[in-house]
Amino acid sequence: MMSLKGLNKKILKFDSSEELENDLSRFLYTYLSDTIRKSGYSNIALSGGRTPLGLYSKLSGLGVEWSKVSLTLVDERLVPPESTESNQGNIFASLDISADELKAFNSFKHFYKNNEINIKSSLLHKYLPFDVCLLGMGEDGHFASIFPNLDSTEKLLNKSNDNLVALVKKDGEFPIRFTLTFNAISQSKLLILYIRGQKKLNLIERVSTLKSTPIEYPIRKVLEEDEKKLLIYWSP
Repeated sequence: MMSLKGLNKKILKFDSSEELENDLSRFLYTYLSDTIRKSGYSNIALSGGRTPLGLYSKLSGLGVEWSKVSLTLVDERLVPPESTESNQGNIFASLDISADELKAFNSFKHFYKNNEINIKSSLLHKYLPFDVCLLGMGEDGHFASIFPNLDSTEKLLNKSNDNLVALVKKDGEFPIRFTLTFNAISQSKLLILYIRGQKKLNLIERVSTLKSTPIEYPIRKVLEEDEKKLLIYWSP
């Protein structure tokens, strides 16, 4: 374990991604099982991308009672679920479950009006606060689909933002994405940040010590959360 200067956060460091995923999958299983035992159900939010898929595969073999779990996507690209770039598709494939096996599944419902994409009103408030929310981070310091230096970045990071989900438009391969806002994410009882690679570790350390702003590095908002509800896992 190492400590971050500046923001007084600790990082759980592992020698390999396999070692990390074995440890974190067991932790998540125990955490979800305890929550289900106490409350009868659990609400979780999971991030997509490539990094956590091995973790989800390990979690799939531990016997989680998925019929008592409500799962929400942290973010999604505007692609069909069968696309290899769909967070929904990749998460379900790695967990080896379908939406029908869950207590509830919350995706980003949208529709087209006058050739514009709109998000349907969300019932997400029914599932807040999440018992646990798993986040990743890009090398630019983004999390979920909250990217630095966009016109919408400040609003997406504002805890007073009434919107729990949002449409994000940016340049790049997937210009349109859906995301939970930080208002929704920050209500989680437990936040887990899972990162891999020296570049991302260096970025976390830099963001923690410099007088950077969340607009430049959105992940700073996560690092500013109470350390009692934030766990940071890292492996090479």
